[in-house]
Amino acid sequence: MKRAAARPPVVSTDGVIDRITENIYYTVIDARYVRDFTIWAKFADGSEGEIELADELWGPVFEPLKDVNYFRNFSVAEYGTICWPNGADIAPEELLFRPSGYRRVSSHLASDL
Repeated sequence: MKRAAARPPVVSTDGVIDRITENIYYTVIDARYVRDFTIWAKFADGSEGEIELADELWGPVFEPLKDVNYFRNFSVAEYGTICWPNGADIAPEELLFRPSGYRRVSSHLASDL
């Protein structure tokens, strides 16, 4: 799997990691419907790829998303992840750090490992 190059932790003058800045890199900046329950997303750290979400659609808020016509009606929320009209959303770090086995590609910032 290719991923954007790791960046060093951001450290303030008093030696404390700036957690707010760290979280910015989990932000979804673009997303598109691909097929079925698969989206393509690009993150602020440069990572991008297809993410299969069929296994994430459980619980009452996600029930409407099991209809692919409703599922494809998502948008990128102002708070940096994908969301649907019924208020359902998925944390951007959950999208970025999917378990292995999902097809992922990343930007030109990644090393070819």
